[in-house]
Amino acid sequence: MLCQWFAMNTDKAEAVNLAIDRDKIIRIIFKGLGKKTGIPGLPFQGGYAEFPPYEYNPEKAKRLLAEAGYPKVLKNGY
Repeated sequence: MLCQWFAMNTDKAEAVNLAIDRDKIIRIIFKGLGKKTGIPGLPFQGGYAEFPPYEYNPEKAKRLLAEAGYPKVLKNGY
């Protein structure tokens, strides 16, 4: 279901991807042992292809969400 939502709402999906700080996730959760990728999966899996990961850009994410009809920002800034 989530994959369908992303496919049908590409503007909002891009905003969600831009709002994720992948460097922080790798640093804190995975203790620095990880690599940013543009798609889920591993290089040895069938059908894997390299895509550049989204950059962390919360301001652009907020703008895209506002343009998509979600202008409200929560107390924590998101």
